[in-house]
Amino acid sequence: MSAVSFFFENRRKAIFMETEYLKYIIDIAQTNSITTSAKRLSISQQRLSQIVMRFEEDLGTALFYRNNRGVWLTEDGEYVISMVQEIGDRINFMRSKLKGRRQQPAAGSAVKVGAVPYIMGSYFCKICELFHDHHPQIDVLIQEKKFTEIIQGVDEGGLDIGLIVNVSPYIYHNYLLVDSRTYVKYYVDELVAFVDRESPLAGRKLIHHQDLKDNTVASNDFEVMSQEINNNYVPYVGYTTIKTNSNDMLRHAVTKGRAIGLTFVSNQKILGDPQFVVIPLDGNNKTEHGCLISRSRAPTEPVTDFVGAIKEFFKAA
Repeated sequence: MSAVSFFFENRRKAIFMETEYLKYIIDIAQTNSITTSAKRLSISQQRLSQIVMRFEEDLGTALFYRNNRGVWLTEDGEYVISMVQEIGDRINFMRSKLKGRRQQPAAGSAVKVGAVPYIMGSYFCKICELFHDHHPQIDVLIQEKKFTEIIQGVDEGGLDIGLIVNVSPYIYHNYLLVDSRTYVKYYVDELVAFVDRESPLAGRKLIHHQDLKDNTVASNDFEVMSQEINNNYVPYVGYTTIKTNSNDMLRHAVTKGRAIGLTFVSNQKILGDPQFVVIPLDGNNKTEHGCLISRSRAPTEPVTDFVGAIKEFFKAA
């Protein structure tokens, strides 16, 4: 059985955990019920309880509070869940890289891609899976970069493709629409609000600026999202804000009506949760996702096919 060893920050001993069980802990944190999770995961309640106890014993701390109404995360549990989610994402990405690989790539047979952090954290792995279905022998060399670093990498040849997000009011257009680069828009995203179904705001058709002032606001801490909020909402967001790069921490902040969440429509890891109600925001909240390719170099077939995988993904989404 495959397993992964990893260290948690500020802890002195290594924790050895079977990767098959990571999804069990995440599911319990989402349902707040071992009974419900056991049914969803097709495992006995007794076995699932044993797995949770093993995790807690290995970590030396309780992950969940328990009573006859269910379970909910302790402070240590929230920290562990955020780390487990990150590990799960990395494992899924590793599997996508290895899927269908029949041979080691030949020297130089790689596509070099630079992407802003939000893209890396949302749909990038799925695009790589589509690309490797057609080119299992080609490596994708991924670099997480800021917008200006992507422009420089494409111009100087360090990157074959740059994936960027242009926030409203599309402040980067002057940098994109130049003769030396080809810019292809492949998706228009939107910043939206989401609240718990038990929130008094759940019945709203629109979240107004005053709502953001009157409530705690929680959002992802990616650069593009911070720019979108700064450009359009800084005067309206109140003093109580929560920023995190963990979707589980964001989910926890909004659960039970404690905060208004802000994220992009493409973040289906959050918005696909039936626990939340998605509500449009008052104002212009569009963001444009696109890719950059240098015109000074003819694109190789793998580069062209990678752009094709991006279009295929959003056509099917």
